[in-house]
Amino acid sequence: MSDYYEFETTPYEENCQQLGPNYDSIMAKLEAKTLIKQLERQFPKPEGVYYTIKSNPHDFGYYYSVRLVYDDNDENHQEFVNKVEDNFPKNWDEQSLLTLEEYKLKGVI
Repeated sequence: MSDYYEFETTPYEENCQQLGPNYDSIMAKLEAKTLIKQLERQFPKPEGVYYTIKSNPHDFGYYYSVRLVYDDNDENHQEFVNKVEDNFPKNWDEQSLLTLEEYKLKGVI
């Protein structure tokens, strides 16, 4: 059966977009996309596992999260989710930092 585990849009020790007057939804989505790419580099996925960006309603608007979708009846999927959860990155890796800087240089953010 399909299940999911949800993460913020950045590694644990990195700043992320916060809902409020300065919230930038474009940047929040770019953070989420960058995080997904980093997770895919760090943790090669088993077949049938995928990441998606989830839009979540809030009193102050919408915020985003990264979902790891998997089959909870598949032992390999369960082990993979545990591995990602237990080893979730604290910081952006070098490639992610370059990607985020490229967004800035292109004027996306």
